[in-house]
Amino acid sequence: MKTKVFVLIMILLVVAANAQQKKPFTIEDVYRVKNVGSPVVSPSGKLVLFTVNVADLKEGKSNTDIYLMNIDGSGITNLTDSDKNEYSPFWSATDEKFYFMQSGQVYLYDIEEEESKQITDFYTGVESPVLSNDGKFILFSSEVYPECGADNPCNEKISKSAADGPVQAYIADNLMYRHWTSY
Repeated sequence: MKTKVFVLIMILLVVAANAQQKKPFTIEDVYRVKNVGSPVVSPSGKLVLFTVNVADLKEGKSNTDIYLMNIDGSGITNLTDSDKNEYSPFWSATDEKFYFMQSGQVYLYDIEEEESKQITDFYTGVESPVLSNDGKFILFSSEVYPECGADNPCNEKISKSAADGPVQAYIADNLMYRHWTSY
């Protein structure tokens, strides 16, 4: 008898749980989720840098900041809380500093001082930075005009003259899906 009552109660609980009104998954639900990425373990293996991207559906924007935590998941701290996107973190030779990208440039962040310093200043921006094994150099790529090479003022001059040229815009008025202006 006790078994029958127990089974009956379990069936009623399952039916009651399934009877709750189900809500369809909406785009607002997608944008409420914070996207975590780019985990990088420190040279000592004690710390982890990672990025968190938060979207704002009303503004049509998203923002990415860099966080630091202990390897065990404790002590989570937002290091680069700003309106600009900070991304692609990578460690220096020690656990005291790390590099990251912001606005197409490489920055160095001192964890102890809680300050960042811009390292590169290329008009055309830099991509895919990597620290050399000895920690003395940063290797990166950058789109440049062939006649300028690494000459930053020359690249700036040609970019600005192209912006002032006769072709100024392209209008796309029939898109199959929504395009964001920033990510």
